[in-house]
Amino acid sequence: MAKTGDTIKKTGFLLLMGALFIPLCQELFGFFEIKPLKGSFDVAPKPELNRAKWFDGSFQAEKEKYINEQYGGRNFMVRLNNQLDYWLFREIHAELMIHGKNGMLLGTNYIEAYLGDKFAGEARINAISKRLQKIQEKMNEKNKTLIILLAPGKATFYPEYFPDKYKRQKKRNNHEEFASQLKEKGVNTIDMNTWFLSMKGKTKYPLFTEHSIHWTVYGSFLAYDSLVKYIEKKRNTDLPDHEVIGYETPDTLREPDDDIFRACNTFFGMPFTKTAYPVIRMKNEEGKTRPSCLTVGDSYWRTIRSIGVDNSVFANQRFWFYNKDAYPETKPDTWPPVSVSSLNFGEVIEKTDVIIICQTESTLEAIGDGFIEQLFKYYYPEEQVLSQEEKKKYEKEMMEFIRNDQGWMEGLRKKSKETGIPLDSLILYDARWQVDHKY
Repeated sequence: MAKTGDTIKKTGFLLLMGALFIPLCQELFGFFEIKPLKGSFDVAPKPELNRAKWFDGSFQAEKEKYINEQYGGRNFMVRLNNQLDYWLFREIHAELMIHGKNGMLLGTNYIEAYLGDKFAGEARINAISKRLQKIQEKMNEKNKTLIILLAPGKATFYPEYFPDKYKRQKKRNNHEEFASQLKEKGVNTIDMNTWFLSMKGKTKYPLFTEHSIHWTVYGSFLAYDSLVKYIEKKRNTDLPDHEVIGYETPDTLREPDDDIFRACNTFFGMPFTKTAYPVIRMKNEEGKTRPSCLTVGDSYWRTIRSIGVDNSVFANQRFWFYNKDAYPETKPDTWPPVSVSSLNFGEVIEKTDVIIICQTESTLEAIGDGFIEQLFKYYYPEEQVLSQEEKKKYEKEMMEFIRNDQGWMEGLRKKSKETGIPLDSLILYDARWQVDHKY
């Protein structure tokens, strides 16, 4: 019996030691092919050894981070951990994403925006709307067209699937305020958020899938078709026509209709409702007009670009992603973009017939990401929109917005501790900076 016990102990010890060496062996020899992780995240680069880094300790820290992210089998272990958390706790590991009721995957930033937690304030939205009104006036004089496209939000569409911790009273939100003020000032606006909600349960195929944060390819095509008709009416012109010759309904979801699920990095699938993918054909373009177009916006426009019809309808269809990365009209989004700051802003504007600002509810507080201000200064270099009284009101709202922004406040608390400047003074300074530099 003693020998049997010793054998079991030795066998167990050898198995344990072997298991500990598996990651090293995988890293050195790559016995198994392991799929890379999906999603957006920073990968630690392999550190470069030099004398300075060695003696100041930075090389050791960088090497430790690199090893922690690159050891053999890490991606497998990450997926195993994510799968167990999903099975046991219905918890998903994708940044800013949560598992809602009935298997609905949702974005926390969309939920917070819908509930009014990110409300930018009436004065701030009024100031932005006034700028857009003035920009539209100038563009109309130049036979150009400005369009604000309020893209739909999944939180507005599916509030019934919120986890219980988000079941609270909804306040005034940015979408409601923007939609109201833009309409009041006569700014060309397509409110897809309200339109999609009105079609809920009435469309043949889903407008949102359980696994995606964006509108479906099917939904984005409906939106794009409506946008083209809107531009034709506004510009009194006839754009190239496209038609749907059929729909593909595969058993799996295609990108981007499964973008949240892919970022969860699990082994096995989650339940979902099948959706459709339109097969599109362009009709005869003879005698049609193809205006040049610039879209500035968030990732919702990328879904439209994935359909592949924008360059057939428009000439020089450019896309400025968050007003930072410029995707030229002749290149797909998989190509490296150039920096918007490297372009001649005035030259692009003068060559553009239609400007679309596309923003969904989760990013509306930063609509245009500086583009609106830049375009206003281009057209009205000596003019300001707000009176001193309006500026003071906006400053007060801006201070409240800062206090409700966890990331912003965290940075200010750190700065206050380092400098000894009172936190309230830093909040006031940042609020005034926003007003002075934007208005």
